[in-house]
Amino acid sequence: MRTSAAVRPAPLPPAHAGLLRQQLFLAVMALLLWWWLAWRDGAAFFTGPRGQVALAATFMVLGRLCASAVEALAYVAFWRTRGARLPYGRFLVGLVALSLTDHLALGLTGLARHDATLAPWLAPLAGAHLVRERWPGIEPGLWSAFGGLGLLTLARLVMTGWLQASGLGRRLRGPLFLTTAVWIVSRVVVWWGADLVRGMSPVR
Repeated sequence: MRTSAAVRPAPLPPAHAGLLRQQLFLAVMALLLWWWLAWRDGAAFFTGPRGQVALAATFMVLGRLCASAVEALAYVAFWRTRGARLPYGRFLVGLVALSLTDHLALGLTGLARHDATLAPWLAPLAGAHLVRERWPGIEPGLWSAFGGLGLLTLARLVMTGWLQASGLGRRLRGPLFLTTAVWIVSRVVVWWGADLVRGMSPVR
């Protein structure tokens, strides 16, 4: 009678383990920053007990974490249909860490609002929405969908593709194509959704 030994996952190489620790640190920093941002904005507009503001900020962070978890699960499920295994936990940590680019974009947007002369210089990084008054003919739905496209967004797309390529042990081209396609589709959905809210049909 033979007994089968439990198959344990191979330990991460030291370089990968160090990278995972760095990503985990950045992910924790991102969550703390999102909490602080929500608490700051809530405290500015809500005059009730600070405990309620902190609780609302916590729920906001949990919401963002759940959104990242669903996004990571969608990518993992896609690659599984292709016969490839993308480690869910490591990929999720990387996605949360990448949300720091959103923090940076928000910070640059705040700078542009305080000093309009900075907007043209910051727009390539944070998106053309910083100078949207230069193109008044563009509809609001298009701005909602693509106004934030800048170098920070492109960097996040590339890094999301790299996280997949690293986890899958594949070249960057396929994961980057998938990430870009998903982003474009999501932006088109936002565009059409904004038009529907305004009572316009996205289908001419």
